[in-house]
Amino acid sequence: SVTLAGQPVAGIRLSARLYDNYGRLLSEQLVPLRGLTGEFELSTRGCLTRLARVEADLYYQGRLWHRRSQEIFVRLPRRWEHYDIVMYLFGTDPAPGLWDTIQRRLKEMYVTTLSSYPLELSKHANFGVQAQTRISGQESPDGEAREPYMEQKRRYVQTGDIKYLCRRPCLNDPAYQALQEKEIAQKVLPWVPFSPMSYYIYEEPSLTCYEDAFDLCFCEHCLRRFREWLRGEYGTLEALNRQWGTTFSSWEEVVPDTTERAQARGNYSSWTDHRTFMEITYANNYAYVRQLLRRHDPDGLVLLSGTQASTPHNGCDYSRLDFIVDHLNPYNHEGQLEIHRSFNPQLRLSGGAGYGMHGRRVLYTFYKNLFHGQWAGSYIFWQYSILNPDYRFCQSALDIQRGYRELVGGAVADLIRMARRENFGIGIHYSYPSIHAAWIIDGGIRADRISANWGATGNKFRFSRDGWMGILEDLGLQYDFVPRQWIEAGELNRRGFRVLILPFSLAISDAEADQLRAFVQQGGVLIADGQAGIMDGHAGWRRSGVLDELFGIRQATPMRREQLRSTDPDPFLVLAGAEPLDRIGKAPVLLVHRYGKGKAIYLNFFLASYSQDRLEGRAARWKTLVARALAEAGIQSPYQFYDEDGQPLENFEVIPYRAGRARLLGLVKEDHWRVESRQVRIELGQAWHVYDVRLKRYLGRTAVIQDRLQTAEPKLYALLPDPVRGVRVRLVGQPRRGADAQVELHWAGPLGVETAFRVEVIRPSGELAWEYTGNVVTRNGTATVSFPVALNDSPGRWRVIATDAISGMRDMCEFELPAFGER
Repeated sequence: SVTLAGQPVAGIRLSARLYDNYGRLLSEQLVPLRGLTGEFELSTRGCLTRLARVEADLYYQGRLWHRRSQEIFVRLPRRWEHYDIVMYLFGTDPAPGLWDTIQRRLKEMYVTTLSSYPLELSKHANFGVQAQTRISGQESPDGEAREPYMEQKRRYVQTGDIKYLCRRPCLNDPAYQALQEKEIAQKVLPWVPFSPMSYYIYEEPSLTCYEDAFDLCFCEHCLRRFREWLRGEYGTLEALNRQWGTTFSSWEEVVPDTTERAQARGNYSSWTDHRTFMEITYANNYAYVRQLLRRHDPDGLVLLSGTQASTPHNGCDYSRLDFIVDHLNPYNHEGQLEIHRSFNPQLRLSGGAGYGMHGRRVLYTFYKNLFHGQWAGSYIFWQYSILNPDYRFCQSALDIQRGYRELVGGAVADLIRMARRENFGIGIHYSYPSIHAAWIIDGGIRADRISANWGATGNKFRFSRDGWMGILEDLGLQYDFVPRQWIEAGELNRRGFRVLILPFSLAISDAEADQLRAFVQQGGVLIADGQAGIMDGHAGWRRSGVLDELFGIRQATPMRREQLRSTDPDPFLVLAGAEPLDRIGKAPVLLVHRYGKGKAIYLNFFLASYSQDRLEGRAARWKTLVARALAEAGIQSPYQFYDEDGQPLENFEVIPYRAGRARLLGLVKEDHWRVESRQVRIELGQAWHVYDVRLKRYLGRTAVIQDRLQTAEPKLYALLPDPVRGVRVRLVGQPRRGADAQVELHWAGPLGVETAFRVEVIRPSGELAWEYTGNVVTRNGTATVSFPVALNDSPGRWRVIATDAISGMRDMCEFELPAFGER
């Protein structure tokens, strides 16, 4: 509505127009006046920005007499369909008058979303938004905030008093949960109208501080809930006392051991149960926070930025958390990327950039992240790390821009997102009870530092897991992590696993053991390095290994601490049906035992030294032994890689994908201080029509790829059953102002294979129309794209150019827009 001041005057005419924040005219109307008031409606159809403005012009006797404008906020739907690039500010707000320049620069960097920018600026910015909504009591304390935490640890170590083992704040404290409810409402509600891509709620969170070892939480709220949980786990107090080796006479007396007490008694079950309960508590609080968020935004996505490795005290059991949070900016240490992508392939993972990254490291990192499950996007820390003071790009920005030009401008990220990563049927056990067991044997709590403080046994667990990951990748294979819950639920066969690897899996529950026997009985292959299942799911010692019969061996338990620390083969292992295929010294290794339709293979050696052996050129024997074990399971990569001397290629990783009837083959040569370029020969096992996706080049129909590979260089090949014959772009109807322009894309590629297109819209001036440009994926070889033509879009000849992500083939169509007001 509009109201005029003064007295009615004959000959007055009022018009109203609606513009979005790109200056695109969306709607206009001549407003009928009744005295001094008038009402009008303007459609927001085709609005591409949150901020819009209404302009009202008052004409008297044909002349513009007065103009008023009013900003309005348009609520746009949340859309996250393609690779999303987030820019973090983390600095001073942009100076007045410079935002248009900054915005143009960010568009040139392919940025699509802003994070950590103030609310008002986010309203004016023509980008998606990641809402800054970090809550208290979750972030690992740093700086001055860390001192109270360290003082609490010091007092506990000095006194041993469990009153210092109370988390501040306690996650089971109703007062803290009420505070979370209040904070979520205060922080989230202002952002809800923005339809944020995700809500940045968690930053470097932990149950303790990062990965620190500290037995939190023993407060009254946690102990009360812990006892309730124990009743459900054990049923009776007698069963609990039997497992814990205790003599509690009532549930109210039940208190778990601290680290020191558990190690002194040699019974780790109460300590392990308490850690498991705290991991459940931690996950439940995440679920509670997400529930609070969705009261205000029913489809809101929770972002956790800065993930920690899974340790016994920090609560980071990703077999729970990865199904609660919606979006991660993860770190990569200790196999985190493999864990996240394995557990929940739909979980949005974004990879890091910025920090001054430049040179060959950019493409290496971008493709490494993309190949390891970070298909959702990328984030840049920070705006000032890419823009010089004069707002030109620094070298880091130019290199990052080049990387995004491939992933986004070349639609490579869309290709990877559509494909299914190949795991060759190999699973690696993810066992939090084994994490607990390996740590408690000789780990400890330190008052003077923040550290997981693993002992020798714990490090053996960590390094063995890393060794398995490394050796499988070095053998040209891939894998998925398998959480305990999937095994207990009998999911191995349903999920297509042919082999399960137990990497120093000390603690295996009875339910897991039953399902592992069934898995092998039905034709699966189980591989363990050593000492598997000598503890139960509560880290309680077993009289014998629960899987010994399955492996056809006998191992004595409980084992001495020296045995558990050792990575040497056990020369005293008793064979009870297993056949050794090799020896290391006097010790039998690579023991094969047939069981039902399958096999159980007990290696009797550990890969804890593999990463170091690899650096020192001593990994060949381990690779030979593991390759023999996998051959017993019928596992071998269909692709073989050789260097220019005909030797197996070293220091690289291959990441294969299935894409319908096609295959994608990612290849990354490790980064190294010595840069070299080598000829590589890739044997594909059969003839394919091969495309170099990065170079958009057809390599012909071949069973062998000959190429050069440079240090840190990524490669991506598409293997198609038939060649791409061409692409065609067709205009649907004649675009007109105020309506959608529609374009059909046709890909003449093989049946059963899809592709992605980069679709660029070019103005008559030759300038790229960023607001109309984007990516699209095909369905049955076709796709339709549309964009809303504004009433004031430039007259003249417009072009729409579509480029195929696989072959680089392109086609275009043109249309003519008459001058505004002409028909």
